[in-house]
Amino acid sequence: MGPEQGADRVQSPWSSSPPAPTGSPAPEPAWRRWLRLLSTFRPRTHEPTTMTSMPAAVTAVMDSSSIQRITLMLGSSLMWTMLAVLGRRRHSLEHTARLLFYVSFGAFVGVLSCTLRMTRPQGSFAVNASVVLRGFTMAFAFAARFMSLIHLRIVDSAALTSMAPVLADLPSMARSTTRKPAWLVFSLTCLGAAMGLLLYQVEGMRPQRLQSFGWAFLSACLVAGQQVFTQTTKDVPQGVLLLHSSFTSLILSTLFAGNVLECPKDLLTKVDMGEMSVASQTAFAYVFFVSKAREGDQGLANMYKYSLDVLMVCALTWTFLPDDVVPLASYAAALFVLCAVVTAEVQRLSYTPRPPPGAKVIMRFFM
Repeated sequence: MGPEQGADRVQSPWSSSPPAPTGSPAPEPAWRRWLRLLSTFRPRTHEPTTMTSMPAAVTAVMDSSSIQRITLMLGSSLMWTMLAVLGRRRHSLEHTARLLFYVSFGAFVGVLSCTLRMTRPQGSFAVNASVVLRGFTMAFAFAARFMSLIHLRIVDSAALTSMAPVLADLPSMARSTTRKPAWLVFSLTCLGAAMGLLLYQVEGMRPQRLQSFGWAFLSACLVAGQQVFTQTTKDVPQGVLLLHSSFTSLILSTLFAGNVLECPKDLLTKVDMGEMSVASQTAFAYVFFVSKAREGDQGLANMYKYSLDVLMVCALTWTFLPDDVVPLASYAAALFVLCAVVTAEVQRLSYTPRPPPGAKVIMRFFM
């Protein structure tokens, strides 16, 4: 075979030797490309979907921390938007106090449900004091962000809720050595949209928006102030911190409602069951599903999906449905939450390998 014929040959995709250098390499036939792709195809198995089974490029761009941050931002925006809808349906401080109590109660029950075994943090007096201080700052940030939504419309509240976590997270993103261009651009876009909505000249709305901006800025400062206690409480389980903060917010919301209401016992006696169930179940679902997702087990993707679905269902229920349909829809939302919990637990347990005989089994549903 002459050199002219050898130059026209196309290298086999299964050959490990490099192609012979030619002036203009011949294009690979389409059928050979398809054959090479089919040779690398693997049938889908019933292996659990984890972050380690994803391609390296996807894992590098969207690691677990990035997915968690984006999910927390979207979930918190939806939750606070729904609370803004609830708060603006009835323009009264008593209604706001009731709603804040219901949400705090649901969040506290969610934390208790996620935590089967709690250990007291071992450390000095400074560590234990910082746990309490961090819980108070988180609770005050919760209340400040809620107060910022009372004076806003729905669109404004959706943009404003992304402002506090962005402001609090910008210093850590600036000090980070890893590149996060997509997250940084998204954060700055949300921050710019929130600032534009707050400062936009609308007749009769600018004073209220400036007041809301003050509450949102206070919330961002409180969230950023929690970083002071991070180094002190870095060895403390996050479940302990969340339990302290949720219990503190429940106490503060109870005291606030007791001072606002003329008769404090009306907080538990005169209750709108539809409103209480939707508000408390939304907070419970948000805490439960986000904490379960942070375990990083096989139900990671489904946990995020369920949490956003529950929040969206509750938000749409209170936004577009009439008042007489809300109690029925709230029970449907409760059934949806229960089905999601059962499905996620069955999936997690079915994919968890059985421990060897005699091994120590630790039941930990949180972190």
